[in-house]
Amino acid sequence: CPDYVWADDAISACQRLVRLMAKHRFASAVGEAAQAGALAGVADASEAEKWGVGGWSRYLSPNCVHVAEKMWGLVRDDLPSRLHQLRAAVEADAVVSKRLYLVKCEYRAPFRAFLEAHDAVRRAPRVEMVDEYLELYRIDDSEGLKKRREEAELRIKNVKEDPGLVEALNLEQSCEMMEVGMATMLLPFADLARLIDSRKVRLKEIPHVLSKADIVSIQELLRRLKTILCRNKSSPGISTGIRPLLLDLQGVPRDKTLESSEILPFGKYSRKTSPEEAVELRLGKLLEQLRCLCNICKAKGSLGFDKKDSDVTASLLKGCSSLDEEMFRAQYLDWYYMVKRQREIVSGPEFQTLSETMRRAEIEVGIAVASRSGLEVARQRLDLWEKDRTKRFDVLKEMVQEVCLREMNLQMELSPPDKDVVLELPYTSALGLFGLQLQMAGELLPIG
Repeated sequence: CPDYVWADDAISACQRLVRLMAKHRFASAVGEAAQAGALAGVADASEAEKWGVGGWSRYLSPNCVHVAEKMWGLVRDDLPSRLHQLRAAVEADAVVSKRLYLVKCEYRAPFRAFLEAHDAVRRAPRVEMVDEYLELYRIDDSEGLKKRREEAELRIKNVKEDPGLVEALNLEQSCEMMEVGMATMLLPFADLARLIDSRKVRLKEIPHVLSKADIVSIQELLRRLKTILCRNKSSPGISTGIRPLLLDLQGVPRDKTLESSEILPFGKYSRKTSPEEAVELRLGKLLEQLRCLCNICKAKGSLGFDKKDSDVTASLLKGCSSLDEEMFRAQYLDWYYMVKRQREIVSGPEFQTLSETMRRAEIEVGIAVASRSGLEVARQRLDLWEKDRTKRFDVLKEMVQEVCLREMNLQMELSPPDKDVVLELPYTSALGLFGLQLQMAGELLPIG
């Protein structure tokens, strides 16, 4: 388990830090003073000077003396004892964790194999449907075959003409057009952010343009702008697009880590503020920061670029100055409300069944146009898949019963699920207690 690997390394690192703190001159002096009794109010100053502490301890206030005593007790006693307790708990829990990991390795392969077989059977054509078409071929009912095929094609047509699906697709097309328009306006700012990052330019206070309080927010804006509208390094053929910035305007963190969830570049608003009002406030903050960034570029010598970059900065400044704030605001708000409407349509119960209905209809159309020999081969394959699913379930059942009896002394009875049931497993996180810290530190999680 990565938790205990990380915990062991963390304990060792903390112990080294505690030893280094104990060797610090101030901590050593406080310890010697405590031994000499100077901090406890020794009357004999010569005794304190014998330990080399009388020169400074007499000038400490009572509060500082109390803090120094607490600090020394923390470094000398509390931290080492707590780290020792943590190591003992880690070693005790590691035994249980390793045992659970071994049990997981036992049932993981049979369980995964059954899930694959069950999913293959569920997505395949129903045996009853194939038998019906084989019966039509046997009695040579061409009219019945034609009628069944026309009914399946009609179902596909009805799904394609579903008002909800048509509206969702039209909204997606309109949203894409809005994103292209906003991306065109933000492209000069993204190029400027990448140029500033490549030249290692540090922002400084500019009177009447950039105050010290706004430097951090502008730096955060540049950090986010440089990653949009560019090719992904891991996938060169894929562009990052503009959606990360659009999520920032909605207050959605880019990563679900502890650090990034607290970074809100365009302001944090209370629950009393409605989501629509918060979006408009964040949008106004973004436009204000873009305006400030444009003014920074206009200030002479503010970014400290070389003369060879004068042509590039001039073109970027021209593009940044041409930002139409009212147009950007209107396009974003239209995009936001269209996305909300699309989400309402997609989350509806009727929309969820459209994909399954179309899939079943397309399968039936494929069966209707297949030859009799092809249907016979398909029927044999369906039988083999069902037998394979049953066999894999028997292996899984035997493994689960053995593990339950051995580990928990329980008699477990399992029954196979219906082949049309969609197995939706609950979401489980394998990160563990220290998983977020490991990810934030860039460590790999050795989880099988």
